[in-house]
Amino acid sequence: MKKGLLTFAIVFFQFLIVFDLIGQGFEKHYSTKYSCGIGPVIELDSCYIIITNRYSNVQGSGFHPYDLMVYKISLDGNFLDSLNIYNNDSAVTYCMTAKIVGSSIVTFATLLNTNTGGGEGVLLSFDFDLHLTKQIAFDLPADYSLIFSFFVDTDSTYYISGNNFIPNFNGSPFIIKLTDSGKLLKTVLLNDPEGRNAVLLYIPIKDEFRLTTTQSIWYLSRDLQSDSLVWQSPGNDTINVYDLSLPKLINDTSYVTTGLVFAFDQNGEVYIEIGFVNRSIDTTIHALHVFDEYDTSNQVNPWSFDFIDSDSIFISCNSNVGSNWLPIGVGQDVWITIYNVRSDGTINWKKRYGQNADYVWPRLCATRDQGCLIACERYDWQQLWPNYKTDLYLIKTDRFGNSSSVGINDMVPTEKAIVFQDLINNQLVVQLEQTAILRLYDVGGRLVYENNLISGLTKISTNHFKAGMYLYSLYNKAGFLSSGKVLMR
Repeated sequence: MKKGLLTFAIVFFQFLIVFDLIGQGFEKHYSTKYSCGIGPVIELDSCYIIITNRYSNVQGSGFHPYDLMVYKISLDGNFLDSLNIYNNDSAVTYCMTAKIVGSSIVTFATLLNTNTGGGEGVLLSFDFDLHLTKQIAFDLPADYSLIFSFFVDTDSTYYISGNNFIPNFNGSPFIIKLTDSGKLLKTVLLNDPEGRNAVLLYIPIKDEFRLTTTQSIWYLSRDLQSDSLVWQSPGNDTINVYDLSLPKLINDTSYVTTGLVFAFDQNGEVYIEIGFVNRSIDTTIHALHVFDEYDTSNQVNPWSFDFIDSDSIFISCNSNVGSNWLPIGVGQDVWITIYNVRSDGTINWKKRYGQNADYVWPRLCATRDQGCLIACERYDWQQLWPNYKTDLYLIKTDRFGNSSSVGINDMVPTEKAIVFQDLINNQLVVQLEQTAILRLYDVGGRLVYENNLISGLTKISTNHFKAGMYLYSLYNKAGFLSSGKVLMR
């Protein structure tokens, strides 16, 4: 009896570990008094931090008063606390990038004065309890500059990248080296007038940087010598990928990024698809895929994709936008679409979320439970037009895209797959209608088995597996097919 209870306890404990590993989903709607432009999203041990660029009115033209609002949200989506920064009527504050540095969150914002047109950068730091600990202004290369990304060096200095492109939208990328006390050490301007979205990637194996824009890939040494800058297109001869996201290394020698690909339908109307690039640090392309997401708007931004497991990369965008590239004000529902892809660009699954409103400007954070959190604006276009008042909307998914609701237009597999265990013969039995890939993960999330299975009945010996709980997933040529748990004895 005692042995049986002990076995049950072990199995139940393993089930809890696996359940926590998969993660849980939720959808939360926070009503705000202001329009809410989404900035960086960060996961801490016990909560999420969401930075928003808040503004009170966007009617008319020109700049409008912004401030920064930082929200602290529990892991199950409940409001915990908030911090308001720069609440005034004269400066527009853009915050597009933030990182955990020690026991603090460091972010850089751009202050654009609505009266004079001048601007400056500001280094901000706050602790995990949302106490502001640092606020230091510094000069930017031009009156109209935006900061896109930064790298934290070991000696408490920062390499910051951005563009001087407002209001005429020319590129003019720059990179700045700045001390933790706000002292400018060096500023480099790059001759790349159409190079928007200047995002920075540090390559540890070479101890140097890549600065990628819509037009170029620049090589920069640590001392930012201008003679080390080299031009190369982010795409290839036939596909150009624009407005690139922040690149992320998948190993020592390769990185991935996403962007926009402009295409034309049979009537000559332009539409936008999602581009995915996997390339080596010497810029050789390993994979270049275009996902056919008709009516995608230009919402692939520096936080539109993220991953912890390189075979489960989350990419978010807006869909159902029509001919209007800006998602707000199209007079119809706008959805959030999430792709989950492997590092070679193969789609694991694709799902859409949101209905009866515009869900726009998504920012995405891959979470430690192998799911993801998307923060976006929710705009009720049927009730609020033409006054743009948007609320904060959160979508938390598990590894397989499940939230508290099934979303709309989910890619629900129609093919049947049957998986069960033959405990007498120590076999895992899989019944398929057509070929598929089977993957098994242990409770630590490590891939322990992968095999291409043919249609029909397949029997797999489990004698060589350690006893314990495992997750299985099946993928066919259309993407995700089925998943579940199995207990090896």
